[in-house]
Amino acid sequence: MTQAAHWNETNYRYYIAAYQYYTRMVCKQIEQVMAALQASGKADNTIVVVLADHGDGLASHRMVTKFISFYDEMTNVPFIIAGKGIKRNEQPLKNLLVSPTLDLLPTLCDIAGIDVPSDKKGISLLPVLKGEKNKNTHPYVVSEWHSSRDLSITPGRMIRSKQYKYTHYLEKNAEELYDLLNDPGEKHNLAKDKAYNKVLKEHRSLLADYIKKTNDDYFSLEVKVDPKYRNHQPGYSHHMGEGSKE
Repeated sequence: MTQAAHWNETNYRYYIAAYQYYTRMVCKQIEQVMAALQASGKADNTIVVVLADHGDGLASHRMVTKFISFYDEMTNVPFIIAGKGIKRNEQPLKNLLVSPTLDLLPTLCDIAGIDVPSDKKGISLLPVLKGEKNKNTHPYVVSEWHSSRDLSITPGRMIRSKQYKYTHYLEKNAEELYDLLNDPGEKHNLAKDKAYNKVLKEHRSLLADYIKKTNDDYFSLEVKVDPKYRNHQPGYSHHMGEGSKE
């Protein structure tokens, strides 16, 4: 982020072009795997899952890579399930709250006819994969953040409901609230807007619900930030980390 703070539009265009190039590389590798699977004669008896663990800033909010933020560019991930009996969709499914790391196991168990372990929190997406309405859905999904390569420790949690995104950071009890229906670019933080007090309280309650249900030790975690990170002029061009030149 410190390096990219000096970029102009051309720099960002090169960055996005590189990202797209690497994405095409992965697509070609997936095609090779699929061709080998087809040649093996096992394609009709195989479920294929494509999944990633994070997204990328892609210049939105002038951010790159994946650190610190809970913006959709970082938290949305590819999650593709394909195979015999699964309905093909040309476009991503909308209005469906999915937590891939939680929902993958119950879904695969359901497909295979295996009982889901009772201690697992996810839900099966098999009805959706068959083109049916999924009656069992998440009221919200969660993302977590802890530290930036141990240079600082700034734990945070994000609650994503159907319309809103609520984020909380331990440092100074910081909060953000975005209306993703009317502000998909997440440009207007509504956490201090009195008109959204009710929505804010509802999402604080969702965070408390998550912490209780998962025994999350979030509120007892350490916060460790060098004061100079918070006392410079706004902008990453002034953010001097360890090893940076003044």
